[in-house]
Amino acid sequence: MTDSDENSIETGKRWRQWYGFAKKSNIAEEIAQLLSRVNQDVSQKKPVCNASGQCCDFKAYGHRLYVTGLEMAWVINRLGDKDVTSLNTANNDTDRTAPEDAKVINSGGAAGDLALPQFSELSALICPFQIEGLCRIHEIRPMGCRLYFCDGSDDWQHERYEFYQSQIKKLHAIYDIDYAYMEWTVGLTQALRYKLDL
Repeated sequence: MTDSDENSIETGKRWRQWYGFAKKSNIAEEIAQLLSRVNQDVSQKKPVCNASGQCCDFKAYGHRLYVTGLEMAWVINRLGDKDVTSLNTANNDTDRTAPEDAKVINSGGAAGDLALPQFSELSALICPFQIEGLCRIHEIRPMGCRLYFCDGSDDWQHERYEFYQSQIKKLHAIYDIDYAYMEWTVGLTQALRYKLDL
């Protein structure tokens, strides 16, 4: 067995763990409550979104979005199995253009009907869920998306991000869950690959 094979096996084990824990009702509810507290905290600050989704083009905007494996699994679990299969087909299509039927996703309510032709271009560092200036997974978006605003009021954003990130770390420690912090599009590619193996 090569080092690459061992790394792949270990990565697969971690994703199975994250998906398993993210499906447990108590942990899923704790994540949902934490994100609800983030929303409440942000609403008190009254930030303004000036860029209308331009920050979702991470490369052009000059920043990155990071999430934990558990948080990524929670988001993907909310999309539903049919959606993940469609996303993964689009992401792995060899000519980088997904078949038309792989682009249409019905996420069962939380995100509505999604057309994600750009999902085959994850390497471009653009969030595939941002379409025509709108987040198609707004209700289930990651913590970093909830806390980032480009209105110049970033003095509170960093402090709040660190606070809530520490809460996510505590959740990992309480339930003895492996912790990994990853860039959104890289993590999304891995998450989809291993979701279909479950």
